[in-house]
Amino acid sequence: MTLNTAHEPAGSVRAISGSFRDPSGRVFVQGTDILRVLFDSGRHDYEHLMKSGLYDRLVDKGLLVPHTEVTRATWEPPNAWRVLRPERVPFISYASEWCFSQLRDAAMTTLQVQREALRFGMTLKDAPTANVQFLDGRAVLIDTLSLVRRPAGPWVAYYQFCKQFLAPLLLVVYRDAHMLKLLGAEVDGIPLDRASRLLPWRSWLRPSALLHVHLHARAREPSTPGTVRKTSSDGRTEILVDNLMHVVERLRWTPSSSDWTRYEKQQPTYTPAAWAARLEVVNHVVAQNKPRTAWDFGAATGYVSRITTGHGAFTVAFDADPSCVELAYRDARREMNNRLLPLVQDLLHPTSCGGWAQGEHPGLIERGPVDLVLALGLIHHLAVPGGIPLDRQLEFFAKVGRAALIEWVPQDDPVVTAWSNRFRVDCLHEPDFVAAATRHFARIERHQVADSRRVLYYLTNA
Repeated sequence: MTLNTAHEPAGSVRAISGSFRDPSGRVFVQGTDILRVLFDSGRHDYEHLMKSGLYDRLVDKGLLVPHTEVTRATWEPPNAWRVLRPERVPFISYASEWCFSQLRDAAMTTLQVQREALRFGMTLKDAPTANVQFLDGRAVLIDTLSLVRRPAGPWVAYYQFCKQFLAPLLLVVYRDAHMLKLLGAEVDGIPLDRASRLLPWRSWLRPSALLHVHLHARAREPSTPGTVRKTSSDGRTEILVDNLMHVVERLRWTPSSSDWTRYEKQQPTYTPAAWAARLEVVNHVVAQNKPRTAWDFGAATGYVSRITTGHGAFTVAFDADPSCVELAYRDARREMNNRLLPLVQDLLHPTSCGGWAQGEHPGLIERGPVDLVLALGLIHHLAVPGGIPLDRQLEFFAKVGRAALIEWVPQDDPVVTAWSNRFRVDCLHEPDFVAAATRHFARIERHQVADSRRVLYYLTNA
């Protein structure tokens, strides 16, 4: 679902298109507020959550998004019982956009919530990755209605947790970080029989993979038509959850070293003076723009994104390299930078709308616009190997940002000339860039980078 409410009329109310599946409630937008309407069918579970002390415990531990109860209104559905106003998540992301550590942190949050819930006579009725988002630098549960009174029997969401969290994590550990892209196509999680086939034979020697993926997949296979074996034989959910927490905590993945993970340290194609001048222009523009929100495309390990967050902007740092995103996320966690959200995003194949009637999960563009877009050292990659004309690029940046800071790289730049034996590089002409910028932005500022032929353009529609 999308929670971008920046341009909602103050009095208007609309239902979030991706929230129709839950029979216990629905999510609405009113102005800049996100409102969760509880139906009468979810009343007893919610009352138990609030009266038992579980809500306060989860909020105190930073595991659940806090909310306030609001006054009833005339726009509510006829079966509405109560309305909640949860704290707003600044950017809704998807598991296919997360790095390994983000998915692992989200898995741990889900399991910690489940363990606390069991102590209060409650449980998670489902465990999708979509129920977890990043708020103030932490993975938090955002679906209050997924907590219900505990029924008899095993944890009903165990299979879903393994599909959506554990199997993808194991695929990264044993195969490749790009395996998380499968979650973009398999929004309900990677079926365990498929994950079992994708994992190498040596994973059978690992108890966690053997029990929770390989044998679990076989336990889900019908023994006779119309029957399915239970996924937990004794119903001791507490032991199961503790085991899963132990498994997830021990998973490790090492990012690969590349030109992009080393970019900030090596500063290729820049002299020390040019690098310093480049960052000085960024600081000047950000201080001038005063953005509350920013998207940094081609962010590498987030060295420029840290500048925007230092000026107070909540910044999403996009990069196509999962190793870069992993390192940026680890740095943000270590530095307690709560304004930085690194995500995996390939602009040549960006996240698109999905779900039922393509209305449940908004794409990248639908989650904008933001106050400032940054594209440093990027447009020549999009134009030459990527084949995206400059006008199309500027059109996109104007659509997702109210202002943009874009680095122009000339045709005779060493990076570009190295491509000349494989690609056409005669598409990079600065007058063409300026003409395209003029078509899509109202004002243009040109900042020559000292000791370099590269130029930073600050474009606005103000």
